[in-house]
Order: sequence, then C-alpha cells, then structure tokens
Amino acid sequence: MARRSKAELLDEFHRLSDAFDWLWAVELGRYPEAADMPPASREQQLAAVEDGAATLSDIIAGTREAVSDMIRGFNFDAPDPPEAHLRFFAEYRQATGRDFFADAGRPNQRAKAILKRGQIKDDEEFRLLLDLLNDLDQKVLTSRQTDTANALLAAYEAAP
Repeated sequence: MARRSKAELLDEFHRLSDAFDWLWAVELGRYPEAADMPPASREQQLAAVEDGAATLSDIIAGTREAVSDMIRGFNFDAPDPPEAHLRFFAEYRQATGRDFFADAGRPNQRAKAILKRGQIKDDEEFRLLLDLLNDLDQKVLTSRQTDTANALLAAYEAAP
C-alpha cells in the first residue's frame, strides 16, 4: 500500500472524528453520566501529534476503534436498520454532506475483509475480531468464519 500524505491522514482523522462526534452525542443521550468522562477533543489529539506524544496513525487507529465499538454497540451495522438509525444516517448526511459509513467504515465488512486476507495486521484488527467473537449473539460470521477468526486470533497472539 502506498504511503499516505499528511493531508490524507488529516482528512481521514477529521472524517472519523465527525462520525465519532455524532456517535458520542447518541451515547450521551443514552448515558448522560458519560459526560463526566469526556473523550479527548480533536484539538487535544492533534496537539499530542504536534508535541510528538502520538502520531496521526495512532490517533486515527484509536478513533477508528472507538467508532467501531460504538457502531457495534448501537447495532448500526445491522442489515435492516430500524427507523431511528435511518434518521441518524439522514441527519448525518444532511449535516456533513457525506454518508455516515463512508466516514466511519463498517466494522462487520472490515472483519470479513480480515478473514478473506487470512491475516491480522495490527492490534486494532485483533480487537475488532475479538469483540465480534465475544458477542455471543453475533450473526455476522458463519461457523466456518468463526473458526477462521479464532485461528487468526491465536496466530496473532502467538507471533513474537
């Protein structure tokens, strides 16, 4: 894969952050007490990059992980989303001019792409598969895909 420019990385970070901000608003609506533990702001994360405490890739990975967790937690990636989810997606498009999943990605599709590739590349992908397998009610993976995912997780953990 070709190396991405700083401008491309910043664009990805801002798109993921837009998706995160919208999901965080939903989270606060469901759990108002979450306001007592606000996440790092976009500005704080970018300051950490400027200070050398993090890289753009680090903050992108962390933001993508948080977005994926919330998408799965709210079941936004369901094949037949309920009306409330459709309203959320429409409001996001109206506010940003972009499709929510174009910005946020689809965790279930990412998981299947990892299985197709046959290798976990990093801790973020490891956690994505692990979270999916830990969901006992998941209907995303077939039993064969579940076996493959378990084997990939074991191989990743065993690697030096």
